[in-house]
Amino acid sequence: MKNISVFIFILTLSFLSQAQDFKGGLILGLSTSQLSGDHLEGFNKAGLILGGFTSRAFSDKISGKMELIYIQKGSKNPDLDTYNNEILHEYYLDYIEIPLILEYKVQEKTAIETGLQLGVLISSKEKDPYYGTEISHWRSFNKTDFSICFGLIYDLTPNWSLNSRYSNTILFTPVRPHQASQESGYKKWYNKGQYNSILSFTLQYTFK
Repeated sequence: MKNISVFIFILTLSFLSQAQDFKGGLILGLSTSQLSGDHLEGFNKAGLILGGFTSRAFSDKISGKMELIYIQKGSKNPDLDTYNNEILHEYYLDYIEIPLILEYKVQEKTAIETGLQLGVLISSKEKDPYYGTEISHWRSFNKTDFSICFGLIYDLTPNWSLNSRYSNTILFTPVRPHQASQESGYKKWYNKGQYNSILSFTLQYTFK
C-alpha cells in the first residue's frame, strides 16, 4: 500500500505540474547495484525504479529536473563468495529518493546530466544466501543516503527518452558505518563504511 500511495502521489504531481511553467512525466526502469565495503564485487543486485519528475528549461541548452522515485538497492552474492571462511550476506535496501538534476544538451537528441540525490531508507533486509534466511541487523543502516550522479539522456521521440545513470554515495557519508568504528570506536579515515553504487537504466515519458 505504501508503494501504491507513492505512485499515486507521483502521478498527481506530474499532472499538476502542467498548470505551471514546468513539464512533468513518469519514470520506469531497472537498477543494478552493489554495496561497496561488503567484500562483494559486481553490480549483481537487480531492482525496480518507479517514479515521476518535473522539469524546467532555463535556456536552449540547460534545464533542471527534480525526480521523486522508489528505487531498490543492495548487493547480491550469486557465487556464494566467502570472507574469513563465512559466506557473505546479501542486502536488500529500498529507498524513496529525490534527485536534483542539471541537464546540458550536447546534440539535438542527446544530453548529459549531473546532480545530487537524497535517499530515505524505507526498508532493509540482510540475508544468508546459502540458507535463504533473514539475518537480524546488528549494524543498522543509516536512514539517509546522500549521493552524486552522472548520466546520459537520449530522446527517442518528443515524449519518450532513455536515461542511463551512475550514482554513488558521497565520500565520507556511508550508508552504514565501518564495523571497527561501532565495535571499538576506531575509525579509518579512508574507509568510513559501506556505500551504495548504482547503475540505472530508465524509460521516461514526458507529458506534452
